[in-house]
Amino acid sequence: MARGRGRPRKVKADAAAATALGESEVPDGGKSGVDVDLDGDETMKDMDELLDLGKDKDEHAVDPDFVDQQTDADRVIGKVTRKKRAAAKAKPAGNAKSKETSKGTPKHISHITSTRARIQRLIGHNLYKLADTVSVRNSWETSMFKVDPQNLSEPPELTPWSLPVIKTTKITKTILDSKFPLRRDPLTLQVDDNESLSLNTGENLGKDELTIINTGSLITDIAWCPGRPADSQLFAISVSNITDTAVDRKFSLLERGSSTSALYIYQLDTVTSKVNLRNVLLHNWGNSWDLKWTPAFEGLGILSAVFNDGDIRLLNLGELEIPNVEVTEASQTYHLEEYALTTFDIMGNKIIAGTNTGHISEFIVNESDPSYVYPVHSDYIFCLRVNIPKYDEPIFFSASSDCTTALGSLDDLRSTIIKTPKSKSLAMKAEYCPQLHAFVQTDNPGDVKIIPERTFSPLPTMQHDGSTESLSCSEIHPMLLTGGADGKVKICNMARKLLNSSKAPTGSHRSLTLFQLQYGANEDLYRLVQTLEAEDVHSESKSTPDIYPPSVLRPDS
Repeated sequence: MARGRGRPRKVKADAAAATALGESEVPDGGKSGVDVDLDGDETMKDMDELLDLGKDKDEHAVDPDFVDQQTDADRVIGKVTRKKRAAAKAKPAGNAKSKETSKGTPKHISHITSTRARIQRLIGHNLYKLADTVSVRNSWETSMFKVDPQNLSEPPELTPWSLPVIKTTKITKTILDSKFPLRRDPLTLQVDDNESLSLNTGENLGKDELTIINTGSLITDIAWCPGRPADSQLFAISVSNITDTAVDRKFSLLERGSSTSALYIYQLDTVTSKVNLRNVLLHNWGNSWDLKWTPAFEGLGILSAVFNDGDIRLLNLGELEIPNVEVTEASQTYHLEEYALTTFDIMGNKIIAGTNTGHISEFIVNESDPSYVYPVHSDYIFCLRVNIPKYDEPIFFSASSDCTTALGSLDDLRSTIIKTPKSKSLAMKAEYCPQLHAFVQTDNPGDVKIIPERTFSPLPTMQHDGSTESLSCSEIHPMLLTGGADGKVKICNMARKLLNSSKAPTGSHRSLTLFQLQYGANEDLYRLVQTLEAEDVHSESKSTPDIYPPSVLRPDS
């Protein structure tokens, strides 16, 4: 991949340094900021030795007290720095510069034809951050759709929160059905070409490793509980009592409102692939979204969400051994008098939230008053996500109904916020991928784009025929899962799109449709088709997207 005249002579000290860097994960205090020109031929030869360390998948944390390993790392970084200084003094040959250097800096990341120049533009000059990113690229380069357990990263360690357990009242199944009525008519379901069958409310259908659950209502969000045993997983879903339509005033974004709703806790046995409803939590705070789990010192964990009444609540579930309960008091509630909270994300012991007026606020766990409320947009904030600040300062990404998106540092909101011009589409969903140091957002009605946190340049990575309704990224791999109004659930490898040159073949980045939920109005029949259809991702957006009826928007039920 390197260009130039010949290969530089390798030194034993450099090989030891590359080994030390390859097997280490330097903490935040590690050396960074080395100015490396990846387009220079001589520098690129030395960077081969440094960046090839990513192929070593056996990474272990290195104690900073190991002075010898730290010295070897400093020696290789010092060599790269001296090479750059020497190259700056010498006049480069006519053909020494790459296409990007000779014609100036490209305006967009998609125009960079050199893989190394592209990675440097995305990641910056921090060699340790570069090494981690190249390691991800080398590990996942051959994985088009498959998730290899050997390549999974360690999830970030979360500090447990100390919060009081929620106050609840035990209710019977009869009272639950009267307070929270659901759709009683069974769903007629057909899987592939098999015979159709009836699936009643509360029932689930297990077929091989596929489980279909009929909740009897509209699902607004879903979240998996981290830190659980491998054979017993938990996930929570937010369920609304709206059963007949997906367009209702209870979903209004213009005013606060409260209504009866519920949170379901399901338990999955990964050995038998059986799913059981473990708990039902009834509440009067309206529909909820942005579900997130945080570990607690004891019990299942802390489930947090933002509700239709404009508040964010933290729910320490404790052991929660009673199947059906009504929550009378949350563990912690965040409330603003003048603004309704609309979205949030968690960073350490902080809650970063958006409001219906375009403001961003910060809350500290166990403190009810906000640290600040700062204006960023001029209208309702649909989504707000923050990065995992391992190498850089904390960064937020937000999207608003004023048709703009914003990116900025939470350490200095006043002078770092960058906003895009108003567009013709609304970005209503966003997620963060820590392996790629990038945000993922829905852009046009059916497009999904990657936005590197350092360049703020969107790259198309996924498409749906209709609108994209959900996104899901992971903290341990670079795969992206999306769901659309066309009933399709798709998966793709974002690393192949982001960390490869623009000259890569078109087929190097493709998306795979796992299954599609189809609906026939005449027969009132749902048909789940496991298509496994792979398709290319086009850079052009559809000017006339397909419109699907709300009945198709039921891939989670």
